Amino acid sequence: MGRNSSGERAFTLIELICVVGVLGIMAGNAAMLALDGRGVASDELTCVRLAELRNAIVRFHRDTGHLPKAGPFSLVVDGGRVATPAQGAVWFRAPANLAQLFEQPRDAAGRAIDAWNVDAQRGWRGPYLRPGARLVDLGGGLVDVPVVLDAYDDGGRPMLLMGVDAENPALVSAGPNGIYENGGGDDCVLPVPR
Repeated sequence: MGRNSSGERAFTLIELICVVGVLGIMAGNAAMLALDGRGVASDELTCVRLAELRNAIVRFHRDTGHLPKAGPFSLVVDGGRVATPAQGAVWFRAPANLAQLFEQPRDAAGRAIDAWNVDAQRGWRGPYLRPGARLVDLGGGLVDVPVVLDAYDDGGRPMLLMGVDAENPALVSAGPNGIYENGGGDDCVLPVPR
């Protein structure tokens, strides 16, 4: 600290520059920590959403004895099962399509498939998720697909229900890079019990 022309103690220009520099470094570190914390929060929110979605699928399975889009809820031309939807079979089979968790599946005649039976304590007793599905354009002609979105980026990406017909179904989120890597890379994968 130096003295000014009136003899009072004052900061020199070098001291002021050093203080401003230290404050700048501290602000930069705080900003980096905040950005890193946002990524951690997205990871945690996505894990919570995956768990919520898995719980909905488990309740669906407990009530009906089947996973969504399987058993009587699968897509067939006739036979009392889900009629080919107006959006087409590709829309129905899309791994991001979770319509059956939000609304009662119906056959070609509009009758509810496997409606809740109070005596048997079996059947569809949804909706299994609230609030309603977010309708998303997945590209490739897949428009208005009811999905649950993960927490990465502003728009979010749909979580996928993979392997419904396989031995080990799972829910998958693409992770921070936004690329589905078949459960590898930074994908978030949560097994779905049968």
